[in-house]
Amino acid sequence: MDVWYALLSAAAGAAAAGAALSAKYAAKQRELKATQMLFEISMQLNSTLNRREQMTLIMERAKAVLPVEGASVLLVDPDTKELFFEIALGDKEDEVREIRLREGEGIAGHVAMTGRSEIVNDVGSDPRWSGRVAESTGVRTRNLLTVPIQSRGKVEGVLQVINKAGGKPFTNKDRLLLEQVALPMAVALENARLYEKLEQSMNQLQNTTAIKERLVAKA
Repeated sequence: MDVWYALLSAAAGAAAAGAALSAKYAAKQRELKATQMLFEISMQLNSTLNRREQMTLIMERAKAVLPVEGASVLLVDPDTKELFFEIALGDKEDEVREIRLREGEGIAGHVAMTGRSEIVNDVGSDPRWSGRVAESTGVRTRNLLTVPIQSRGKVEGVLQVINKAGGKPFTNKDRLLLEQVALPMAVALENARLYEKLEQSMNQLQNTTAIKERLVAKA
């Protein structure tokens, strides 16, 4: 009996060690995939200066690492403080882009106001939940993860993903990953803003030059 017990104990120990190694390997694979995604995002930021194109590229890469049914970027309107949908990946993009959220409305509005990420794995039980978007699109939201997009200490908008694949709950690892994705989004916004200012300056310079040439021609 002692021999059998020893053999069984050894087998159980080996199985446990194998399971632990398998879990560590899977975790390392996820980390590697996330690192590769962030590297690809940083490379793609240089491929275009168009804000929507940059953000769409970032979102598509993020969805490949964190499988979800829908993902969206909502930006703060500096005049009204409302949130509007800049990017919405999913079947209802056109419907979603018509919707604006009031300041502080819903979980997205809450994150935009506080600057803190939120995981909500049962939206129906959260008093901050606003079902206005879900009602307009007909898409049932089970759970969501929302992180702020911040530039120089200011919240520019939020990145939100809904309905994690397989009916699984969102985790803190998912939150950390999405927060990393939000960093290059802030860079994309800043780059786009600088590009727009440069473009405006160039247009003004061209207009001024044209006026001077006309005045010289008339003289």
